[in-house]
Amino acid sequence: MADFIRARTEDQFRIRRDMILAACEEIYFSGGYVAVTFNTVSAKTSFTRPALYNYYKNRDEMLLDLVRKLYSEWRDGLFKLIEENENVDREGYCTLLSDYASENDGIFKLFTDMHLIEENCELDHLVEAKKDTDEFLTRITEFTRRTFPKASDEQIADYLNNAILIFSAIYPFTHRSQRVVDSNHATIPEVSSVNMREMLYRVLMNATAGLE
Repeated sequence: MADFIRARTEDQFRIRRDMILAACEEIYFSGGYVAVTFNTVSAKTSFTRPALYNYYKNRDEMLLDLVRKLYSEWRDGLFKLIEENENVDREGYCTLLSDYASENDGIFKLFTDMHLIEENCELDHLVEAKKDTDEFLTRITEFTRRTFPKASDEQIADYLNNAILIFSAIYPFTHRSQRVVDSNHATIPEVSSVNMREMLYRVLMNATAGLE
């Protein structure tokens, strides 16, 4: 496989890194965490396996950049939606967040593997990734405060901490593989599938009841 000449400019580096991340994204969402390797990314790009080390130290550094890329896109889309719906009631607030999250759920799949990804990333890379959440927390806090003006800062902070945990952990419960679904029905036939949008809406409605 022909290899690229090493990038000479920041633009060249960014373009080639984006090509790597595009391949990483395709592989991850078709095969999961274990499917992403330098060999599989090399097979989908014009980069040789050794050339990938010019951009990433390991698979997890690459996946962390993918998380940052998709999270940035997800966050910006949510910000735009919030700007278009600044004044909503409790039901509108819960509907907006649950609809948007369920319609743009790819980032939540990545969140389920963050404990694996973070384990093998350099500290400075992790610190930069954590900074990505700062603006999100500020904007979602403002949106929540506007919607629930009677709630105290402590109530809003407690609610958002719980909500973020729920959003981060919900994917495995609402996107079960067919094998898991079949095994559940074999042991507990009455168990039904769980819809992400419906679950989030119910949880958010319950969680925000105390904010009004």
